Amino acid sequence: MFADYKKIKALNDTNRRLYNYMIDHTDEVIDMNVRQFADANFVTQRLLYVLVVPWDVMALRN
Repeated sequence: MFADYKKIKALNDTNRRLYNYMIDHTDEVIDMNVRQFADANFVTQRLLYVLVVPWDVMALRN
């Protein structure tokens, strides 16, 4: 996803929390749908689309 530390550091608290969850639970996140991921992180599905869709989430699979 983000290889650049400066990009990670620039994330707001919510984005950083979501990013850390994806890094810490990579194997689980790959099999989650948007609703499951939102529920696991106590955010709405709409918020995920706004915050996360621009990220290259598929990079987690590599």
